[in-house]
Amino acid sequence: LQRDWHAEMAALRVWQGRYAEALATARDLLARYMAFQQARARLGQQDPQAEVSTLEPDMLRARFERIQSLKQAHFDAQELAAFFGDDDAEDRYTLARLSLWRDASLDSTAKALRLKALQAQLPPALRERLTVADTVADLRALREDWQSRGGDAQALRAARVALVGQEVTDRLEALDARRGEWRERVASYLHDRAALQADPSLSTTLREQAELALRQRHFTPQEWPRLEAWTQAQAQGVSLGSPR
Repeated sequence: LQRDWHAEMAALRVWQGRYAEALATARDLLARYMAFQQARARLGQQDPQAEVSTLEPDMLRARFERIQSLKQAHFDAQELAAFFGDDDAEDRYTLARLSLWRDASLDSTAKALRLKALQAQLPPALRERLTVADTVADLRALREDWQSRGGDAQALRAARVALVGQEVTDRLEALDARRGEWRERVASYLHDRAALQADPSLSTTLREQAELALRQRHFTPQEWPRLEAWTQAQAQGVSLGSPR
């Protein structure tokens, strides 16, 4: 029994020592974290007071690097990975993405390929968090880049295939065709309606009847609400784009 008691006391002293060490480590980590937050707040007061969305990629990167230096001054590599690993990876991806879309030396297909490579470098959990909205935003940026270059349909297709693959590209092209057909119908309808409204020989009643017949000729009843929203927005100078 005496031997068991001595063994238990020895184990207790070991546990107490480890607990004290862990407590000291936790307190030290908390103190460093609080110091980091205070230093970060002071750094924020020194940065230009502007919305992040309005800053140039180089300014955003400089701000990111200043914060990284602060982190490295307060934490070791293991702590950095535990506290900030995913957030830093996402920030680096965002900065690289912004710089990519502004790189005039790359054509649209090259940008799409590089974006896919950036996504492949993300941690798996972060890559899985990329949403449909992220893909839509990338596709919109890709199309805007292609338009700014005056590219042809083949160039747009190549860039889309590089970014999202052939199957999705096929669906996008079908959507483009539907949008184009909608725009043509709306343009034809508005042209004919303007002619009716400018015809002084028509009474108010005849003009309303003619406009209703015109609408029935160009659109199904199910499309009328979308048409109404589109034409009202256009009259107010707001573009809704074409319905899908």
